[in-house]
Amino acid sequence: MHLLVFILFFSQANLKAQVTSYDSIWPESYLPQKGNFFVHNEIEINAKPEKVWGILIDALKWSEWYVGASELSFINIKDSLLGPNVSFKWKTMGLNFKSTIQDFIPNKLLAWESKKSSIQGYHIWLIVPTSNGCIVITDEAQNGLLSTMEKIFQPNKLKRLHDIWLSELKNKAEGKSFSLNQNERDQLIKILNASYQRFLSSINGLSPQQLNFRPAKNKWSIAECIEHICNAEKEFPVILTNSLKLAPNPALRKNIKIKDDAI
Repeated sequence: MHLLVFILFFSQANLKAQVTSYDSIWPESYLPQKGNFFVHNEIEINAKPEKVWGILIDALKWSEWYVGASELSFINIKDSLLGPNVSFKWKTMGLNFKSTIQDFIPNKLLAWESKKSSIQGYHIWLIVPTSNGCIVITDEAQNGLLSTMEKIFQPNKLKRLHDIWLSELKNKAEGKSFSLNQNERDQLIKILNASYQRFLSSINGLSPQQLNFRPAKNKWSIAECIEHICNAEKEFPVILTNSLKLAPNPALRKNIKIKDDAI
């Protein structure tokens, strides 16, 4: 599917360099079939490629609508948008990276390389025009020790994060975006951190016997409750994102138990 889309996508004669295969846009060391780790995500967006492209290259504003990007700044302070050979620093997946644009074809192709000693990644964005707007494909290939650990212990984390990135890109391009200002984000992070610390303090000092004690056969132990909370936390963003994609259903309003002003 990738190859077919890519050939159709780059069949225009006015491109400086004709690209005839999907593999040809990848550096040899990052070829998806050879790298340590690879994820593919795509979404259909009811907006013109130019609109989507404008949002993508405005990297300084990513953190306003995408939770997976923060602390972004350009290496050259004169840069304000992504462009050929532009380098930027940012934080994603809990790590600080320096990334450099390697491929830049306006409204069509964007690619950057990110490097650390423990992990290296190559991230590609393809925008394929359709009758209703465009299909956006985002693929990432990784190498290095951390990518191997990621593949073993968190194989779905990056894919879920890119799903969120695409969903938020779609919402923003289609004019459905809801974003928080920086003060609101800081406040929410503060609340989440405080909740996390309360959680840790509530179980601090418990012995293995206390953690695994069941008050009855049909009751959970503290350890089982902790496991459930951790698993639910992993799945909640996916459930919430999928729910937000659904059309409004006024009939469900009567089922609301708690309103915003009561929280």
